[in-house]
Amino acid sequence: MIEQPPIGLMVAGMMSDSFLARIPEFLDALGPVKSTSYRVASRISNRLRAGTPVKTFEDLRDTASIFLWMPDKVLESMTKAAVASTVNWKGKCIVLCDSWQNSHVLAEFQARGAAVASWNVIPGLTEPRFVMEGEARALREIKRLTTMPSSRFTVIPPASKARYFASLTLSTDLMLPVISAAAESLRSTGMPHALASSVLETWMHATVRSYARSGRKAFNGPISRGNDAMLRAELHSIAAYPKIERTFREAAKQVHQRFGGAAHWLSG
Repeated sequence: MIEQPPIGLMVAGMMSDSFLARIPEFLDALGPVKSTSYRVASRISNRLRAGTPVKTFEDLRDTASIFLWMPDKVLESMTKAAVASTVNWKGKCIVLCDSWQNSHVLAEFQARGAAVASWNVIPGLTEPRFVMEGEARALREIKRLTTMPSSRFTVIPPASKARYFASLTLSTDLMLPVISAAAESLRSTGMPHALASSVLETWMHATVRSYARSGRKAFNGPISRGNDAMLRAELHSIAAYPKIERTFREAAKQVHQRFGGAAHWLSG
């Protein structure tokens, strides 16, 4: 068997939360670890129990692929320092990990002959799955590193990566105002906090499940049925809670814009 060249790691931060730290094949193949200082590189290597800390970018010259894990504020300066070194980047694979940015930010490496890609784990899943984008050679290198089946990897166009993260934001942060208003409305009825949280979680799961199975057909509640009397009663009941009412009205407008239907009840 032909021995594969070691993998390099350019890193800033302790990366204990990175999915890379939980991929045995990556850790087994890890060679030089380059960070903002030799001391930091040593600390990271010790924490990973893998790799060898190095002092210069030139110590990465014998690697075939290099994985980058670092905050945005460090990425640009680290990239500039790396491409200014004497390393021949031609033929190497450069992979940006755990970043919202796509492989276009690795253009400096690409201009010097490297194949570039980005690699992210999809958060929240019990079984690890990944999204990745970039050049085919770099994507093959990612898959070669693991024993996971190809079905775990979804390749997306580089330009769509920001939309992938927009979906994540829509289903997390931007969902919270509605969830918070619903929880507050439930608690205002006198329902115990723990029960209200359990009920709300059940309702939210059921809504997501229904949409996943049926798409637009999941829109089948009082708004879709045109039950104006019920909806006006709901609005009247939350009038004493301005934040809840405002969230209710704004969400209802979004529903009507996206799914249609008459909205006369909103003015009632």
